[in-house]
Amino acid sequence: MCYNLKMSPITHEQKLVQKLLKKTREKMNLTQKELSEASGISIPTIQNIEAGKANPTFEVLKTLGETLGLQLQLEPRQMANKDFLSHLGLPYFLGSADESSITKQKINYSHTLFPHLKTELFILSSELNQKINKNERLTEAFHAILFALKIHFPSYFKKLGKNLKSSLPNTATGRVIKLTRIATTRLSEYL
Repeated sequence: MCYNLKMSPITHEQKLVQKLLKKTREKMNLTQKELSEASGISIPTIQNIEAGKANPTFEVLKTLGETLGLQLQLEPRQMANKDFLSHLGLPYFLGSADESSITKQKINYSHTLFPHLKTELFILSSELNQKINKNERLTEAFHAILFALKIHFPSYFKKLGKNLKSSLPNTATGRVIKLTRIATTRLSEYL
């Protein structure tokens, strides 16, 4: 899955791909031109990927990987991307050192952003239900973002699946209400 969002100049995954492709190409004693000829991918594309300036498609990565003898594999994540969720409104990292690592960049792509938010909320819901990450603060933050969506963004709340909607408790504690205000403020910047 490839996100077309830039929440930071280059993600950790992009750095790993960049280094892996470059190191493998160099170990095989291939120039960028030779890799381009063997794979059918243009030299500028290869240069940009290796320099961390490209956001290649799955097909491009698959083609380069196959040419270099690498296997591209997608696996379901077991843990939600809490930085992404916090950036969009999950009031979880408030007052912690982790919050400083979250880019405060404004993103105006609610039509493309919401499916990613929904996916991350679904993964987080699974985490909490399976007790992979049973954390009272995280549970309250999860409920807060659901309440914020239900109350202030009902059209988006309707798009959530039944599983996510059923995760919402009937009542909210004072702390969840406070966190809902924070989540609403953050979500309003993007939705």
